[in-house]
Amino acid sequence: MATRNIVPRANEEGNIGTNLKRWLKGWFKDLFVSNELTDGTKTTTISDIKDAVDDAHSHSNKAELDLVTDGDHDVRTDNPHDIQASQVDYTPPSGSSIEADNVQDAVDELEDEKSPTGHTHTHTAITDKNAETDIKHTTDDQKNALDNANSPDTSNPLATQEDIDHQYNNDETESSTTSTTFQNKLTLTFTPPVAGDYMIEWNLEVSRGGTANQVETQVLHESTQYGFTSGRLTTYLSYSGFFKLSLPASSQNFHIEFRSPAGVTTCYIRRARLLARRVI
Repeated sequence: MATRNIVPRANEEGNIGTNLKRWLKGWFKDLFVSNELTDGTKTTTISDIKDAVDDAHSHSNKAELDLVTDGDHDVRTDNPHDIQASQVDYTPPSGSSIEADNVQDAVDELEDEKSPTGHTHTHTAITDKNAETDIKHTTDDQKNALDNANSPDTSNPLATQEDIDHQYNNDETESSTTSTTFQNKLTLTFTPPVAGDYMIEWNLEVSRGGTANQVETQVLHESTQYGFTSGRLTTYLSYSGFFKLSLPASSQNFHIEFRSPAGVTTCYIRRARLLARRVI
């Protein structure tokens, strides 16, 4: 059975609640108000509300705003704001035949004038100051020349790029062993960008925990030994050295290893460093 309407005995008569006894909340699908809305202090009407909303969404400069929001200004080339050259202090380049007042027309004419395809420059020949040579420049010619100028020639022995000049690795931490076989401390792996002579420099610091034994180190290229040290100090002692190798342009491995020969004393190593520099 549908809920009956609650209606007054006569039109515009009676109230629901009072100023002192108010309903807490109300839920309505539609609310019809023919007169005023008030909170007891401020009063308005539905008509006032509608007028306020309409005024908030209308602008006296609507035509100008439409130009701002019309299309993608970062790609449009039709000068939608009709900007004139005089407004942006535009002056055609020296020697240009451009006479357009409209900025877009000026840009179009300038693009046509500076087109790189097939234009001619006249240069004085180096061997004869009176002779002149016409040189045709094309977009591809200019691009290839620029690419070649910016590309390093790795076959040039005077190349100085950092990745060609040197490769470096280090381990500054302290490591220890009592093993009688060599233990790896540091590895430098790299592929030379060009084949050639490289100087390999190494540095390390070692010490031992007692006086009954020494600590030994070796520097290897792959499995070939190029450096060796043996020390008995119980305080850290620094060793360094270098050697030159001719390396191919393939993966290369260098190692710093250490051991306790008799296995009696703990041996220590730190500040291990390997540097490979191209000899130019």
